[in-house]
This record gives sequence, C-alpha cells and structure tokens, in this order.
Amino acid sequence: MAKLAKELAAKQNVNIVLDIMVESAQNDKIDESVKQAGVAIAKANPDAILLLAGGRTAPLAVKTIKEGAAQDAQIYAMSLLVPQEAFKAAGDKARGVVITQAVPFPFSATIPVVSQYQKLMKQYAPNDALSFSTLEGFIAAKITVEAIKRAGPNPSREKVVKALDHMGQLDLGGIYVDYSPQGRDGWGSVDLTIIGTNGKLLR
Repeated sequence: MAKLAKELAAKQNVNIVLDIMVESAQNDKIDESVKQAGVAIAKANPDAILLLAGGRTAPLAVKTIKEGAAQDAQIYAMSLLVPQEAFKAAGDKARGVVITQAVPFPFSATIPVVSQYQKLMKQYAPNDALSFSTLEGFIAAKITVEAIKRAGPNPSREKVVKALDHMGQLDLGGIYVDYSPQGRDGWGSVDLTIIGTNGKLLR
C-alpha cells in the first residue's frame, strides 16, 4: 500500500516530506513507536498526512498528531480507522479526519445496490445498524452467489473459482466488478467520508 501511494504521489508531483513506519502489532511497542512518529511528523510540518494503519495504532496516531505541532495537517486515513475509536482517542480533535471507503455510502440509497442492501437489512436485521462493513459483506455475498450460480450443478470450490475467473464485468446495482484470469478488479472508485460530531461519519 505504501509503495503504491509513493508511486501515485510521484505521478501527481506530490512532495513527500516524510515516510515513517510505526508498530502495527498489538504489543507494548505501539505507544512508543507512535510517540516517536509524532515527534518526527511535528518536525516535518506536512500539509497533509496519509495514515496507512489500522487497529489500535490508527486512533492513537490521530490523537498523537492532533496533540502535536502538526495538528493542522489534514489527515487522510483508510477505512481501517474506526471513526468512533478515533473520536474516543482524540475527542473533538478527530473531527475533520478524512476516511476513504472501499464501498459506497451505506446510509443514503442513491444507487440500486445500497437501496437493496437497506431494504434487506430492514427486513432481516432490523436491530442492526447500517454500516460500511455490513454493506461490504453484502456486496461480497452478491458476488459469491453469482459465482455459485455460474458454477452449475453440484458446485465445488474449483468450479466456483473458475466461475469467478470467467465472470467478466458484473453489475451489482450501480457499481461494477470485473473478474478474469488476469485479475479481479473491484469497484473502481473511493468514497470519502469525514469524521464529524461524536465520531459520526459525514459525507
């Protein structure tokens, strides 16, 4: 992920002033690692920060950055950052952090797949809240069901994999995937969300 980010930054003539690694394993080294990263980031004084981390590291990094000299830098995080955890760690200072999402916004039925998802959630899981993770699972399930159908009678693992490899472009309801033996391309877009009041995600 970091390698790809660097390649794309170079293509867009974006100047990378600092490239730093932090501990991601769930151990006692995380706190010290993120603290040291915060010191380095403060010295570099970047305009923006691309946070490629998850788990406990991500919200701790948000807290550390927002409490340091680089607090005005715009933070862009992956969907691995749980907004409520960021808000719990950094409080109101977490507001404005941008989180990229691998699936469309699940709270607004602007495209068919989200409308279908919301309808089925209301029918079969009325007590569960809508979320990016459940929408991602729903989309994965749609792809899996389609592959099983195409695998024919008595589907096996091998038949399902072969069906996936030859699925081609599939319309999931306003978003598309394209699977072939050469690769499996998912939704070719990214939805951007922003942490708002009380850790709620806004568009």
